[in-house]
Formats: sequence, C-alpha cells, structure tokens
Amino acid sequence: MTMDEKLDLLLMNQQEMHGDILEMGKDIAELQKGQTEMRKDIAELQKGQVEMRKDITKMQNDITEIKKDQVEMRKDITKMQNDITEIKKDQVETRRDITKLQKNQAEVCRNVFALQETTDKMQSSISGLKMMLENETNFNIQLLAENHGNLIDKLNQAIPAVNRNLVMEVQFTSLRMRIEKLEKDVIGLKKETIPA
Repeated sequence: MTMDEKLDLLLMNQQEMHGDILEMGKDIAELQKGQTEMRKDIAELQKGQVEMRKDITKMQNDITEIKKDQVEMRKDITKMQNDITEIKKDQVETRRDITKLQKNQAEVCRNVFALQETTDKMQSSISGLKMMLENETNFNIQLLAENHGNLIDKLNQAIPAVNRNLVMEVQFTSLRMRIEKLEKDVIGLKKETIPA
C-alpha cells in the first residue's frame, strides 16, 4: 500500500468518524426530544402509560446505537493509530533510500571527475601526437618531396622528354595537404575560443 493510499484511507476513516460524531449529535438531539416527550408523558401519565413505555424502549435502542457507534469509533481510532505507525515506518525506509541515493550520487560524481581527468590526459596525448605529426612527419614528407623534385630535375636533365608536370604535381599535393591541415587547425582554434 503506497503512502498516498494510506493517507486516503486515514482521511476516509476520519470522515467516517466525523459522520459518526454527527450521527451521535443527531442521536443526542433525538434523546433530548425523547426526554421532552418523557416529561410530557409524565405530566400526562394517566392518559398514556402505554406510550411512555414505547418511548423508553426507543430511548434504550438509541442508547444501544450510541454504544455501538462508540465501539466503532474506538476501532477506527485503533486502525488510524496502526496506519500512522505504518506511515512512520515508511518514512524511515524513505529516509534510508534517500541516504543511499545521496551516496550513489557522490560516487557518480567521483567517477565523472576521474573520467574527466582521464579525458584531459587523453587530450594532452592527442595534442602531443598532433605536434609530432606537424613538426616531424610533415617535415620529413616535405624533405622527401623536395628530394624527389631534385631527382626529377636530374631525370629531366638526363631524359629531356620527361615533363616537369610531375614535380609540380608533387609540390601541389604537398601544398594542398598543408592548407587542409591549417584549415583544420583554424577550425579547432575557433571551437576552443568560442564558448558553447
């Protein structure tokens, strides 16, 4: 049974008790009427002794009903007290669950922090690799391309039929790769400097 269902049950019990109390008030009012009638009957005792006995019987029935209502009220009160005890137990369990959730949240925060540190280290390593590619590998490729150009020049001197287009194509390819790299670097810098 959920907390809301228990609260609804408590509210219904309270409303029933209120109804019982109103009925008791009505019954008391009826008793007061009965007493008034009794006084009239006593004044007119000689006229209606039989009716007086009927009224006394009616009063006794009303009192029996009141006693029954009181017993029901006591049962309802006991039931309400039991429900309140259950609600208190549920509150204790809810507090335990909240404490567990807070511990889990703290652990998740620690894991996120560790993950962030690892990501920072990886970014640093990637930056180092980029620098190595930029400074060493690209430089070595450029040297090879230039030496290749010298070889082609010597080949062209040895064989006049070979066209200088090949040297230009190699140099153009090298320049195009450098331009693409610079464009990527500029885009990366823009992303780093522009806040998200």
